[in-house]
Amino acid sequence: MHRIGEAVKRARKRAGLSQQDLADRIGSTRNAIQNLESRSGRRTNITVFDVVEIAAAVEVSPLQLLYPNLPVGEVEYVPGRVMPAVDAALTFSGERSLSGPPGRDVTVMQLARRWRELSELVPRLERELEASPLSADEHSALLGSRSKAAQLDHAREDLSGIEAALTDLIGEW
Repeated sequence: MHRIGEAVKRARKRAGLSQQDLADRIGSTRNAIQNLESRSGRRTNITVFDVVEIAAAVEVSPLQLLYPNLPVGEVEYVPGRVMPAVDAALTFSGERSLSGPPGRDVTVMQLARRWRELSELVPRLERELEASPLSADEHSALLGSRSKAAQLDHAREDLSGIEAALTDLIGEW
């Protein structure tokens, strides 16, 4: 917990905020911020939501508060397990498996990223096709596989496949 408190203090000062300023931004008290940042040894419970909220208030990523020694340095990832800070951050984010070779979490993250890209691409392509003076068939006839219509069909197929794979891996989502 002390590591997070120190990281909050550094980030708060870098943002030019007093303890009261930070407390006001997150709906807390100066005393709570002071307890979090102090070296008194008093254990302060902090939730993931608190870390995210504080990170947003001081304009850093939550990972910078959890693993402040990025990209160098070591952290205790779980009690008794010290690892490079970058490995801890990658493991926490699901981009690296704690148990060795890439596993289910890594696959889920890769699929989630691609799902996000496609879920943004499909509506954009739909808008572009709607705004075009040509019909989808005319686009296809003129441009073949490079047409917006073909891109849209391919993106929809990929999106459907990714959704099925994610459902297989994590269940309902």
